[in-house]
Amino acid sequence: MFLAELSQDEKRSFMELMHVIAINNGVIEDEERKMIEMYNREIAIDIHLEDLSSKSIHEIAVNFSTETSKRIAFIESITVAFSDGVYEDREEQLISELREAFGFSLEYYERVKDWIQKYFELYQEGYRLSHGKEVSV
Repeated sequence: MFLAELSQDEKRSFMELMHVIAINNGVIEDEERKMIEMYNREIAIDIHLEDLSSKSIHEIAVNFSTETSKRIAFIESITVAFSDGVYEDREEQLISELREAFGFSLEYYERVKDWIQKYFELYQEGYRLSHGKEVSV
């Protein structure tokens, strides 16, 4: 949604972040892969998840230099965590680590999470209206 505003280095760091979040259960789910491929196209950077090394959330978080870039990475990270329809405990733990690394409050986290859930509901409704069926994001 907002990834074009990131610097090239932040875009690469964002993809590293996506790798950590998506691989948290040992498998990158199809929905997660689709969302990440969409991000790859949005930021016009040719990085494949399999080519990224695993870094810690804190190692990646320091590469986001502005409040805006941190907020963008945080919002998009939660979006990927929700993309397969299941917000697993490990994903929630990773998002919590990211929240702490960025210095965001629990209140901000809850606002972002609520907004993303509404976004997915509206997307589903729009898809049903236009296609007459459900879609996995």
